[in-house]
Amino acid sequence: MAEQKTESGVGYKRRWLLINPRFQLIMLAYSVGLAALAIGIFYGANLLFFSDFYAKGESLGLPRDHVFFQFIDMQKGRMNWIYVLTSLVVLGTMCIAGLIMSHRVAGPLYRMRNHMTAVADGKTTADLTFRKGDFFQELPGLYNAQKTTLMKGSGKKSRAA
Repeated sequence: MAEQKTESGVGYKRRWLLINPRFQLIMLAYSVGLAALAIGIFYGANLLFFSDFYAKGESLGLPRDHVFFQFIDMQKGRMNWIYVLTSLVVLGTMCIAGLIMSHRVAGPLYRMRNHMTAVADGKTTADLTFRKGDFFQELPGLYNAQKTTLMKGSGKKSRAA
């Protein structure tokens, strides 16, 4: 992963995507749950589709060992494999994409919380910055403007990171 610089200038590498596990795992659960619901609905529709074919064959008086039913069974088997593989790909993609997207939300909020704590503890007066590609890119500018205004009132000077 990309190397980051701390306020002291020491580099470190981010090695985790779960910054706020509770938030991120809940977000993932909703994403995977919705994907599973959609997959289940389509699978149910597929079963209904094949049962209509079975009913049509039976209404025509075809015996159960007729080539028509063998063909339906073969197609149903193929479709089941397609559904299993597609479901695994969709669920895997949803997990990866959900983890990345939730990281882009949780990361900036984690950074802002830590920065605000450091400012409140008097450990820094540096401006807040977010990584390129993170969500909420407008927050550092707004926060830094507010911090500058508050520091002017207290007589302290703010420095850029």
